[in-house]
Amino acid sequence: MRGFFVFIIGFSLVYCLHMSRQIVILAAGKGTRMASPIPKVLISLRGQPVIKYLLEEVQKVPQKGQPVIVVGFQAETVKQTLGPHYTYAFQAEQNGTSHALLAAKNFVSSENIIVLYGDMPFITSGSLQDLIKLHESQAGKLSMFTAIVPSFTGDYQDF
Repeated sequence: MRGFFVFIIGFSLVYCLHMSRQIVILAAGKGTRMASPIPKVLISLRGQPVIKYLLEEVQKVPQKGQPVIVVGFQAETVKQTLGPHYTYAFQAEQNGTSHALLAAKNFVSSENIIVLYGDMPFITSGSLQDLIKLHESQAGKLSMFTAIVPSFTGDYQDF
């Protein structure tokens, strides 16, 4: 069984019904376990890089500015593939999630951030918006959702 998580971190001490938010996508990894010479976010799924599925959904979520994409391994290749429509932060060494988020710090200008992994093509804008609603209604400082994928058959067979 595999799982994934997405979280929102609230920096504001004052609750506001319509908090500003920005999305940070972590896309610096090498994909070592995938045994691929290309960055894992660029691995093709049904004809396009896995990160493009996520970006399509992210564009549907109201946010302050464009998403910040943290790049590292083959950063120029990732940037050329995705184009100039995003803000890119560079993570020189891949030292985990919090280190990647630290690389994005100077590019984030909102009260709340939604942190997503770039290799998560099955996250929908509806799920993200539900998480945002929950986070805001509870005046959360940190909110997260998880999912357990029972197997890699059916919709997940391309993995």
